[in-house]
Amino acid sequence: MAVKVYKNHGLSFSYILVSFFFFLTAALEIFAMSEYFGFGDGMRNNSLFKYGINAWTLASIGAGVFLPKILDFISAMFKVVKKETFNSRRALLTFSALSIFVLIWALLESFLPYMQTPIFSIIDVVLISVILVWGLLENWFQKGIPKKMFIGFSGVFIILSVFAALPQGYGKIFGLFQHWGILLGSEILFPAGLAWIVTGIGCLILERQRNLGRKMAKVSWVALAGVLGVMVAIYPYAASVRKCHGFFNYLRQQWGGFVESPTLNGLSYIKRSNPGDNAAIRFLNDHIPGQPCLLEFVGAGYNTWGSRFSIFTGIPALMGWDGHVGEWVGARLGDDIRNRVTATQQIFTTPDPQLAKKMLDAYGVRLVMVGTVEKHGAAEKQGYPAEGLAKFAGFLPLIYKNPQVEIYYNPPPVN
Repeated sequence: MAVKVYKNHGLSFSYILVSFFFFLTAALEIFAMSEYFGFGDGMRNNSLFKYGINAWTLASIGAGVFLPKILDFISAMFKVVKKETFNSRRALLTFSALSIFVLIWALLESFLPYMQTPIFSIIDVVLISVILVWGLLENWFQKGIPKKMFIGFSGVFIILSVFAALPQGYGKIFGLFQHWGILLGSEILFPAGLAWIVTGIGCLILERQRNLGRKMAKVSWVALAGVLGVMVAIYPYAASVRKCHGFFNYLRQQWGGFVESPTLNGLSYIKRSNPGDNAAIRFLNDHIPGQPCLLEFVGAGYNTWGSRFSIFTGIPALMGWDGHVGEWVGARLGDDIRNRVTATQQIFTTPDPQLAKKMLDAYGVRLVMVGTVEKHGAAEKQGYPAEGLAKFAGFLPLIYKNPQVEIYYNPPPVN
């Protein structure tokens, strides 16, 4: 298609972008399935997610070209269909049902994860059965092949919904179909069943009016565009308030516990919340040249204060966020990660200076950080024992100290 419309550069480029979108999403699905069946090398889900973001970015850029053409097609469809035939009405009602489906899905999207329960799987079975019986009684599909497809797809959806309602623990293959059934039921079948029923009720209400299909399509399209427009208008304001912790002092007081000034400096909050670490970070940035390896508290990540010296200075640590490092390279370097976590724990906890020195030299550690987190822990992780931390003063020179943080230097071994 891109070659066919190459003279229209924008359209041709959009076809290329959308083709890359389909290629990326298909590749991600292959990786996800290989990980599920244990054939992968431990690729973390966040990596798949980040590739997925890029794929949807490509689709969004392509939509900038395709969406106006789709809108023009819909507008032309409403103008051309003056007197509805059987096929044109069916097309318009299908469009109406799709619009209502998107509308219901958008309204329920925040609640969909809570719908992944056996109760909603049973509801899906009931909805599909009602639609199947309704379609057969009303003779929606008169020809043999469409009717067989309608019955066949309904049967498949009912079977997947039944799988989703059954207890777990019957092996990977059954678990895969069960997982598909849960996702399909909560995110597709339930909204689709509601959309079909709403469309059917609308047809019954407007049954005797002329151009029923056009009216249903127009109402559903206006409702969808209105709701999506409101959602799009709400997000910029709500996100700005959340990211800025409000625009007024009393809102900032509620968010952060104190009045803060807006800034792009990621270190600014540490001055107030942890001034000792802030001063030590400034010392490292101002006085430590090169990239020596440092030893510090291993946190789980995010708000546990783990790896804070490494994060804010760029100096590599013996071990960073163990959970994240394990997700990135767990299958390939799993033993090394476990050894580094164990080494960090052992160096901080052992009261034996000789053992600690031997392990520091083995990993090339030159800086040892002893701060409030190393002493008292963070989140669910406990701090290191006092006797283990006190030993560093006996065999390593102290190069920096404030009321909360001590930094020791481990000289390289003399050959």
